[in-house]
Amino acid sequence: MRGLSSDAFEDPSHLTSFAHLTEMAVYLLTYLGLPWSRAAQVHLPALVLGGAMVVAGSVVIVRDTLLKCQTTRLQRIAVAWVIAALAAALLAAAGRVDVAPEVPLRYALLIAPLHIGLLALVLSFFANRVVTPRQQTTLLCAGALFAAGLVALQVAAGRFATGTAATIAATIDLYDAGIREPCMEKLIYPDLAIADRVLEALHHFVAARQ
Repeated sequence: MRGLSSDAFEDPSHLTSFAHLTEMAVYLLTYLGLPWSRAAQVHLPALVLGGAMVVAGSVVIVRDTLLKCQTTRLQRIAVAWVIAALAAALLAAAGRVDVAPEVPLRYALLIAPLHIGLLALVLSFFANRVVTPRQQTTLLCAGALFAAGLVALQVAAGRFATGTAATIAATIDLYDAGIREPCMEKLIYPDLAIADRVLEALHHFVAARQ
């Protein structure tokens, strides 16, 4: 995996060190707290939300798989979504923490199955306990509102990602125009001198092909 950097191969103990495991845990919670975890103002509450997602997902997996409780077809599908989303989060935390400590906002799309799976399980739980038409209507309305909130959340994340992409494109255009600023080291390359040599070699290659 890309996350296993050259330092990790030179010193495998780095992978199991307390500091590295802590970084992985923070990455995991940040991932599961998307898109709120990308906002500095609510970063800590988003980490708490990420922890709640880990707990809820773990309870679901243990209850409906390891304990082999009776489940419906909807519940089995929902559990599969939860497992897939948590597995993706764990792989990202293990594979990218050494390469890119900042969690990309686009990963918020991969959290949607976790939210939908948990919503389906919650609605299924209450559906078996509501008997009157009024209770059923209330449950359906609550589910619809929560689903609408998830859609609005993804729309907001998409708009934020669009703005981020525009900022990156503008930075690349400035770099290509010959402007060099310290903030470019985060988006272009940590060492702009090396990036300049690569860009010059690329221009020579393109010119030679024409």
